[in-house]
Amino acid sequence: LFDRYVYNKTNVNKNVIDDILNKMKIDEGNIITQNELAIQQETEELKEANEYLRKAADHGLARAQYKYGKLSIEKSVEAGLKKETASHDFLFRKTADEIEVIIKDLKKEKAEHRSVAYSNFHKAADQGHKEAQYEAAEILYEDGKYSEAREYYKLAADQGHVKDMFDYGMMC
Repeated sequence: LFDRYVYNKTNVNKNVIDDILNKMKIDEGNIITQNELAIQQETEELKEANEYLRKAADHGLARAQYKYGKLSIEKSVEAGLKKETASHDFLFRKTADEIEVIIKDLKKEKAEHRSVAYSNFHKAADQGHKEAQYEAAEILYEDGKYSEAREYYKLAADQGHVKDMFDYGMMC
């Protein structure tokens, strides 16, 4: 009722009013509003942090390239999970053509994130980052590019990366 009255009686921006209402709810101890605000702030801060990480990676910092690659892999996994859960949650209400488009889009999203991940792992690996060498090797191996994967496994193994020592030994 208050919302309707304020919206109808003023020309104030809706976002300003929403901010005031949320502040009132927070001050009153509304835990749901407090939680939603915390999630919103965390999401905004995470987006900003990811943007800085991407910029550092774009400027060639191996550690940032590795971390941005790991973030991209996480997004790739999330896209894969969305594909899996989509089939269970709402697809029963969709036509076969709609389902095909949804699955295709999710596969494309997953492939894009994986490509970004590999690109960053490759750049960091070429700078001697042993964890990135391992991650690049894993992607190459999963893609069936065994000789290229073996090279990255060896590079990381030579730097003391234990898992790569094992994987490289298994490939020889």
